[in-house]
Amino acid sequence: MVAKPRELTAFLEEISGSIMYKPKYDLYKGSLEDIDNEIFDLTKELTLFRSEKRKLRAQKSNSEIYQKLLVEIDALEIKKQILKFLKIDQELIATVQKFQKFNGRLKKVKDKMEVQR
Repeated sequence: MVAKPRELTAFLEEISGSIMYKPKYDLYKGSLEDIDNEIFDLTKELTLFRSEKRKLRAQKSNSEIYQKLLVEIDALEIKKQILKFLKIDQELIATVQKFQKFNGRLKKVKDKMEVQR
């Protein structure tokens, strides 16, 4: 007679006396499965936390880069305004020089007219 594996297992447990430990074994096995499930869940959660941490570090890095760029942009804007003022200043100097030349020529003409009178 060939017995099924479950029947053989039950028979061996009965003969060896391990059947009396089965309730404790099942209890421990259930606890172990619960712990394994909790470890699995915690591992998934840890993976998510690590991923989020990487994202936050990248955002922080990007934020620092953007801040540096904003500072550089502000400095460039200031330089641009200074250059505009310098250009205006140079244009004013050139205009003053033109007026001085014009005044010199005008004075010569005025002097000639006074001499002719």
